[in-house]
Amino acid sequence: VGDGDLTYSLAVARIILSQQPTTGRTSSSRLVATSYESKESLLRVYPNIQDTMDELESLGATICYNVDATRLVETLPESVIQRKQQTKKFHRIVWNFPCSAVSSGQDGQNDAMEFNKQLVRDFVRRAANDLLHRGDGEIHMLHKTKPPFNQWKIETVALEGLYGGIDSNLSNSDDNSNENGKKITQRRLEYKGRVVFDRCLMPPYVPRKALDKKSFTAHDACHYIFGWASGVGTGRGDGDNYCQYASTIHESSQESNSGGSSGG
Repeated sequence: VGDGDLTYSLAVARIILSQQPTTGRTSSSRLVATSYESKESLLRVYPNIQDTMDELESLGATICYNVDATRLVETLPESVIQRKQQTKKFHRIVWNFPCSAVSSGQDGQNDAMEFNKQLVRDFVRRAANDLLHRGDGEIHMLHKTKPPFNQWKIETVALEGLYGGIDSNLSNSDDNSNENGKKITQRRLEYKGRVVFDRCLMPPYVPRKALDKKSFTAHDACHYIFGWASGVGTGRGDGDNYCQYASTIHESSQESNSGGSSGG
């Protein structure tokens, strides 16, 4: 979600949607790339974005515009999230460098920290409650780790609003029944750990400011990963076992659908 010029989405699409060279089979994964802005705004700001859009669509990705990361169900097209009268679930939901935008087009700075924290709380709460797969679903947020960005404390803030207004099924470990009457056990979402971001693994991704074609450095950035507790997720219980972000993408392409991806 919130992919600046859609190049992060393209980087992921090239990995999980392109034909697998070892098997000769086409990936069955699904990828939805979203932008908070309109298509017209993106075309006006980013000179080469039409080429990116064309390649994304040629790979089978879905591009959605005017999508609010804190109101995903309300702002995503119904065709993207509904199937047989049930809400589709995503195995990965990613938002890179979550941040408010100011009218000049630059990202909100330190004076908007509290607003940005609430932005993160609202995103995680709605994404987990409405769209995250109950089995191996994960939420990934990429962010800088140097001051003032480390003061956000994303690993803590992301979970603060989760269990206040969220569906009670997600806030306890009681047994519940699914639509088929089968007993299932719900799990709490928890912080799994973080992975150092290496942009070289994700060509042609370029982190960009909101509505600004200028890029920014991300050498200190990390992926903050949240998944279901008690081993639910990729089967790894702590962040130390997340060796490479690329490995989680490949697992997603082989075993599950892919959630929306994001950028600057």
